[in-house]
Amino acid sequence: MLHTETTSQSLDCSKFKRDLDVTRSFSFVVQMNPLIKANKTYAIMNSNSQIEELNIFHEVQLPIDVFCLVSLHTLQVNGTPFVHKNEFGNYVKSTGVSPLISRLNKLTILSLVNTTASYIPEHALAVLTNLTKLLVEGCDLYQIPSSLSLLTKLEELNLAHNHLDSMPDVTSNSFDSKDEHNNLYNKYPLFFLALQQLSELVSINLSHNKIRDIIDLAEIPSRNVRTMDFSYNQIDYIPPEISQFYYQLTRLYLNDNQLAYIPTDIFKLVYLTQANFERNLLPADEITAIKARFRSVVPLCTLKI
Repeated sequence: MLHTETTSQSLDCSKFKRDLDVTRSFSFVVQMNPLIKANKTYAIMNSNSQIEELNIFHEVQLPIDVFCLVSLHTLQVNGTPFVHKNEFGNYVKSTGVSPLISRLNKLTILSLVNTTASYIPEHALAVLTNLTKLLVEGCDLYQIPSSLSLLTKLEELNLAHNHLDSMPDVTSNSFDSKDEHNNLYNKYPLFFLALQQLSELVSINLSHNKIRDIIDLAEIPSRNVRTMDFSYNQIDYIPPEISQFYYQLTRLYLNDNQLAYIPTDIFKLVYLTQANFERNLLPADEITAIKARFRSVVPLCTLKI
């Protein structure tokens, strides 16, 4: 899909002498270094008068001048839409993340919740290589950019409550895009192709999407993953590769899927402390057997089934 929003958007940062001037230009109040941070718009400024953290909470729109805050390490946008300038020079609500976010290349945490982020520009994400945490939740995101694979410092990935049902748009010899039977959604659940370079991952949350397969778990290079959340999808099969995460995986959520059985590979995850398989298609005798096996093999695990 093509997106035509301009990248320049008439951003003029020369009019600001300091970061405080930027936040004062906003149409809403930004509390500076507040004691209480919950459910409010605030900023954290360091001793050099640089704003390192900005939380925009339920404002009318995200001001374009926010992208002048190039010292930001943390940007959290909750319930506040991105905007862009249209052909008539007016600011209107955007359907995706502004490409200007590429200016904030010092970001280590980017959190977008319930905002307009149905797509993320490939080139913009590609330069945010310092990210350790990426959260895009409840944003109607429909595709993972292939440039996600460039975020090699990423430790936590949360893409819950979206509409992910296709692979990143990458060039690969592993599939034929002209094949009429090539359902990328079913045949190549390549969320994991984009994860191949993310060796630092410790948490993956892809819950509340439309994922059917997780057969490419082995493509995740990190064996330090401690949390996997694939709940509220359409998964009907757990691959044997799940056992490769036996050493660190402590929390596994596969509730609200289409599982009719649980493979024995699950019981190799002996360090599990939480496992949830509720609201699947498991028959009663399978549930009884699973409970007994967990009590025997993984006695410290809190099991919900």
